Amino acid sequence: MSAWGALAGCRRYVNVPGVAEFRWVAGSDIVEVAPLAGVDPDLVQDVIQGMATPLFLQSEKGHEVLHASAVATASGVVGFCGYSGDGKSTLAHALALRGNTPWADDLVALRVADGEATATALPFRPNLRAASRSYFGSQSAGGRAPAAIVPWSTARVRVLFVLDPREPGSSTATFRLERLSGSEAMDALLPHGLRLLPLDRNSERQILIAYLNLVALIPLFRIEYTRSFSVLPRLLADVERRVAAESG
Repeated sequence: MSAWGALAGCRRYVNVPGVAEFRWVAGSDIVEVAPLAGVDPDLVQDVIQGMATPLFLQSEKGHEVLHASAVATASGVVGFCGYSGDGKSTLAHALALRGNTPWADDLVALRVADGEATATALPFRPNLRAASRSYFGSQSAGGRAPAAIVPWSTARVRVLFVLDPREPGSSTATFRLERLSGSEAMDALLPHGLRLLPLDRNSERQILIAYLNLVALIPLFRIEYTRSFSVLPRLLADVERRVAAESG
């Protein structure tokens, strides 16, 4: 789903074609919602949670928003960034079944201030693809039911992973985790950030500073892996080891 944004003086607009328009005044905490006639209320709610709220936080509250899913671990929030279909929700859900708490599905709101990166838990509805639902439903162990996170709570960000899936070939399914340097982390992370356009030069500068501070504070890994559920148990174990190592 796409949207367009507009600035008119102190007024901000986000229009989601065929669904609704969202309006607010700079500095205000109130967002007006104008849904189109006959639109399914559940669709409007999804757009509020998945698009309008994150863009408002970015525009007015100093947050950056990543196209990512995440869980809250004992040491902090662990996020998985990627494009649609890369496996963000699958990895987050799998970690939730291993004793962690679902934090976000598809969008993660971050704020970097006072030398610390924190995540804000936005309301969301999990959205696993059919293949993932089938895979998790067929597991005999099943894991425990994930606990619910408290919306609008905050927690420290511990580790971020950027997903780089590969199509399966004739060889055995494999994976590789690689920690990225500062410049590599910026290149990998920026394509997954949401933007409310157009941006003035000051806004562009603030976004760049936020991402520079983020990659300086938070370890970021690239996960190259074969698109196959057969690799998932070993991949999860390695992710957990990396998170534990960064938490020590």
